[in-house]
Amino acid sequence: DQVSNVLRELLRQHDFTAKVEGRFKNLQSVHQKIQKKKKTLLELHDIFAFRIILEKDDPEACFDVLNLLHDTFLPIVTRFKDYISIPKINGYQSIHTCLRQVVPSLDWPVEVQIRTSLMDDFAKEGLASHWIYSQSKKSTLLSSTEIRIKQQYNELTRETALNQRVYFFSSRS
Repeated sequence: DQVSNVLRELLRQHDFTAKVEGRFKNLQSVHQKIQKKKKTLLELHDIFAFRIILEKDDPEACFDVLNLLHDTFLPIVTRFKDYISIPKINGYQSIHTCLRQVVPSLDWPVEVQIRTSLMDDFAKEGLASHWIYSQSKKSTLLSSTEIRIKQQYNELTRETALNQRVYFFSSRS
């Protein structure tokens, strides 16, 4: 609650209209991640995670919020991903960053995702949504409609890949 309040107030002071959603990992998820990633509790950066969803559908505003967060708090430079400039193959767009000292009395890393409402809708309902991702692991459980959507998506991805060329330049021959 403290982190949510700090983020909401900062956004309000700088005239950003946004929704702030937060969550914390439950103990079982934390334990599983420690086991899977072979990390200690202090090395986990997403125990507290927040999403800032900007009402205005302007990707540039996401970068403005990012700059505000990085100017106000301590960013963890190794924990930054820009999926707006370079979206994931499934179309997912968002900026991910990790901050410290959002609440001075609780110097724990806080993961923050910044996106527009349009990007959020696509992440939750579109091809980038987790249900398609998780269902693709269990393809026998897909409905006929889901199979058709997945096939169309794969075909579009394949067609796009065929129309693109990748060049590699090297100083060695």
